Amino acid sequence: MGNSHSTSSNHSKDKQLLRKLTEVREIFDLADVILISLNIRNKIVFINKKGLELVESEENEIKGKNWSEIFVIPEQRVKIERLFNEYFRDNNVKGKNLIVPMLRKDQKKAYIKWTISALRAGNTIVGLLLTGKNYSKRKKIEKKLYKSEEKFRKTFENAAEPILWADAETGKIINCNKMAEKLFQRKKEELIGMHQSALHPQEEMAYYKTHFKKVVENKGRFELEGQIKTKNGEIIPTRMVGYSTELENKKILVGIFHNITEEHATKQALEESQEIYKNLSEQNLAGIGIAKNEEIIYTNEYGASLLGISLKDVYSSKLSDIIKKFIHPKDLRKVRENFELLDSGIKDSVNFQVRIRKKSGKKLWLETLIKTIIYRGKKAYLLIYIDISNRILIQQQLKNSEEKYRILFKKSPESIILSTIQGKVIDVNPSSEIIFDINKDDIIGKHYSKAANFTNKQIELFSQRTQNLLNGIKQEPLEFKITKLNGQVSWISFDMALVNLQGKQMLITIIQDISERKKVLQRLKESEKRYRELFESSIDGIAMTNLDGRIIDCNEAFVKMLGYRKERLKNLTYFDITPQKWHKKEDEIIKTQVMVRGYSEEYEKEYIRKDGTVIPISLKTWLRSDNEGNPSGFWAIVRNITERKKAQKKLKESELKYRHIFKNSPFSISLLTLDGKVIDCNKATNTLLTVMDTDDLIGHTYREFFSVDEKDKHLIKMFDNKFRRVIKTESSSSFEFPIHKTLTGGYIWVNAHISLLKIGKKRLIQLIIQDITDRKIANKKLKKSERKYKEAYSRSNFYKDLFAHDINNILQNIQSFIDLISMKVNELQTSGEIEEIFSIVREQVIRGAKLVSNVRILSEIEEREMILEPTNLMEILNNSVKYVQKIFNKKEINIELDYTDSSEFVKANDLLGNVFDNILINAVRHNENSNIEIHILVSNSTIYGEECFKIEVIDNAKGIPDEMKSLVFRRGYNDRDVVKGLGLGLSLVKKIIEIYDGQIWVENRVKDDHKAGSNFVVLIPKAN
Repeated sequence: MGNSHSTSSNHSKDKQLLRKLTEVREIFDLADVILISLNIRNKIVFINKKGLELVESEENEIKGKNWSEIFVIPEQRVKIERLFNEYFRDNNVKGKNLIVPMLRKDQKKAYIKWTISALRAGNTIVGLLLTGKNYSKRKKIEKKLYKSEEKFRKTFENAAEPILWADAETGKIINCNKMAEKLFQRKKEELIGMHQSALHPQEEMAYYKTHFKKVVENKGRFELEGQIKTKNGEIIPTRMVGYSTELENKKILVGIFHNITEEHATKQALEESQEIYKNLSEQNLAGIGIAKNEEIIYTNEYGASLLGISLKDVYSSKLSDIIKKFIHPKDLRKVRENFELLDSGIKDSVNFQVRIRKKSGKKLWLETLIKTIIYRGKKAYLLIYIDISNRILIQQQLKNSEEKYRILFKKSPESIILSTIQGKVIDVNPSSEIIFDINKDDIIGKHYSKAANFTNKQIELFSQRTQNLLNGIKQEPLEFKITKLNGQVSWISFDMALVNLQGKQMLITIIQDISERKKVLQRLKESEKRYRELFESSIDGIAMTNLDGRIIDCNEAFVKMLGYRKERLKNLTYFDITPQKWHKKEDEIIKTQVMVRGYSEEYEKEYIRKDGTVIPISLKTWLRSDNEGNPSGFWAIVRNITERKKAQKKLKESELKYRHIFKNSPFSISLLTLDGKVIDCNKATNTLLTVMDTDDLIGHTYREFFSVDEKDKHLIKMFDNKFRRVIKTESSSSFEFPIHKTLTGGYIWVNAHISLLKIGKKRLIQLIIQDITDRKIANKKLKKSERKYKEAYSRSNFYKDLFAHDINNILQNIQSFIDLISMKVNELQTSGEIEEIFSIVREQVIRGAKLVSNVRILSEIEEREMILEPTNLMEILNNSVKYVQKIFNKKEINIELDYTDSSEFVKANDLLGNVFDNILINAVRHNENSNIEIHILVSNSTIYGEECFKIEVIDNAKGIPDEMKSLVFRRGYNDRDVVKGLGLGLSLVKKIIEIYDGQIWVENRVKDDHKAGSNFVVLIPKAN
């Protein structure tokens, strides 16, 4: 019985299917696509002419056969049949798409794209309708395109420079290559979907957004230097080259990045070298000159002093004359050869050492650098020469010392033991074998304490001294008795030192007889030479005194500074040439600084010249010691600071003028450090900006200006950004904003001007703020008056037209249905038919009420300021869904709401419900399908760099033509034939969304097919 019932049911369904197909047979044959209907057993019930042409068969040859045997290659038949059975079993087929290969009669493969739809009788599927398009040509094109894309992809992926693609409209990254992953230290999956500005430091994001927007608008190419930020926070300087283009009808930005860290390092090194050059020139550490052809066009004073002549003598001489006159004869050839290398272009710089003979006859060694440069458009020489006489002398002494050490190690009468820090012996000299009466091979590899019978106390002492050496503690040699391995007792002097040999730290132990030690000490004393500073080469005064302060020597600069003859100065003390008021201070400096640590800080005082005039000077004093290390006197470097003092006086006078303006200005004037700390401000600052006194403000940050009133705290972030931009660009910035005054309870409008100020070497921020409240109020009143007049006039016309048209339509519809009821009241058979007519009348009444509500809301929006607060988005959406289902309760409406979190809040107000009410009502009202499908999808997104929710309302209504999409949101739009009834509702929706700083637009549900339905997209910023 069960099988009989099933067969009967199938036959019934087949009849229903045939009946449906017979009605549309002629239409199907005219279609330009393949149309095939299957019964629930996958047998072909109908095939149109296009399908018969594809298989090259007659209809009677095809009907009744299994569809997959004809239209599916054998290896995929089982899979396709299983899929079709699932469709029937689930009773759920909604426009499924498949691309299936088939074998034609000529055995050539063809690709058919099938769209599968259900054929129903009531709610039961009785068959399937397959709509097919020959996809073979497209498959070939896709294959070729894939190969082309594969070549491009490999080139793109293996490019040597990082490359990013970004959607020009959203700013989001849509593709990147391997080098981009490496540069940004992010995987491709992380980069794709990020906003391009997020790859730059936060303070530069706004700049890049604006710049890229201009590039897209102008369809241009760009090249700029900036910074990118890696995943771990590293900031890397880059040069970006890119352009705007189109890909698959989408505007994209292509950016190629070049890491210019090395260029920046080179630039920094150049700046450092320029700074070094400047310091060298200013501090007289090197002679510097520039010569063009034979003419000397620049030299500093130190350069002239090295030759022992004046600047005038240098400038009046030719370069060749200077060389002949002062270069040592044996070095002339070397000088000529180096100039030939420069002139021939073989080298652009040369570096060599040369001897000179000063005018006084004194010989010096100079380290010389000569470089070809372009000076005022012509080739010239830059000459830098440094006195290395002392270095040459020290090198010679070092060379002699090293030679002495090698000889000393082998020939020294002292025992010298080289060991590791732990004491393992590496080498000993011959004297060690003699002193300790041991064989060299017996001690190497063992601890040095095995060289004799050292006591435990002595061995502990050796370890302690080694540790002291490692800690940098200075130690004197030890003298003690030892017992040699042969039993002989001797007095030795024991000393240790650390040395570096081949990159390793080693220990040298020196052991000697006391008599030999004394000889060595005597030899050291005899070898010591008196070290004398270069007096005459300094432009600063240098003087030497004994402990009583009597001058025992001085240089020429010191003599000129005081106007005495040198012999006369040697009879004076530094007290004699110092005014009485400085004596106590100088005694204190000598006592607490020079005698304690050997030198003083630089300090200022005055000298009395021979002519009685008093000059200001600055000096630094050092302690001199004799050969025994005992204090023997002082020496000082003295500089005349008369000109500096005059400049300081002028600066002080200028500061007094500025201070007067600063204090008495009606504007608030503040000086701040770069991190925003107030270092000075005038009285107007505390009266205008805060309740704090001026003295209380100093030392605090500007952020405290705007922390008095809670409403002003948002200004802190604005000022942070403004300050960063001014510091970075070294430009100024002016802007206006309101600030609340706690004492008065109101607020004032002010104009702020921020600029960068340099005082000495210190950069500061100057902030000037002016009260512009009166001006603002006057302007605001004027603009408000004009705006109100225009808005009132526009609204009166708009509401007049609106009610004249829409209310009239609604009343006309109600009148028509009342007339219909009057005519057919006797013909209506059931309460259902009556209810259907009344439901239409009811809908028109609801439509009229909604129109009145929309007009009221629109008027309210335009007349008062909207206050935004956190609003539960899901609660609003659920209420709108319930509202629409209630007013259209006679229609079959399926609304699916898809979201992840029910506690999602947006910045909105009570008008948000009107937005979704209007969108959903339009989705239902303009839907002619018996089954109305609406899908609401909520997801995360961004708008202008701010986090927001993206709400998509997707329907299966008749859709909106592309040329009308931009018009449906306009107020008063009334092209009723095209988009009936959308005018006021959507203009209201757009107005409300813009109040929330959001966006709204409409898209096709199916790309390039507006008739398949619409997708209304809404972006609303998230609530904090």
